[in-house]
Amino acid sequence: MEVGSLPVELWRVILAYLPLPDLGRCCQVCRAWRELILALDNTRWRQLCLGCSECRHPNWPSQPHREPASWRDSLKQHALSTRTWTQNGPELQSSACLHFFRRRKDRRVWHDSC
Repeated sequence: MEVGSLPVELWRVILAYLPLPDLGRCCQVCRAWRELILALDNTRWRQLCLGCSECRHPNWPSQPHREPASWRDSLKQHALSTRTWTQNGPELQSSACLHFFRRRKDRRVWHDSC
């Protein structure tokens, strides 16, 4: 399907109905489709970012009233950080400070002072 067969405005209306995973797949079709998707307005990227169930406002918690410069970049950063944490999650070691709070067998023994 060629992009030039439909007006750009009609493509934007069509792309507005697609969820984020489908937009990602469409970006991989060809350069023309990728440029169309990347050219979506900031309002659509805002909807996609805030519509994501695990995504929080990019400026949360310090300045949630302030809009980010680019909602698309915020969504991209969130996706990258989520992928990093889910891929590396099992390999991450617990913090060294938790070593001090670990239960030891000698602490479980009740010493009767009577």
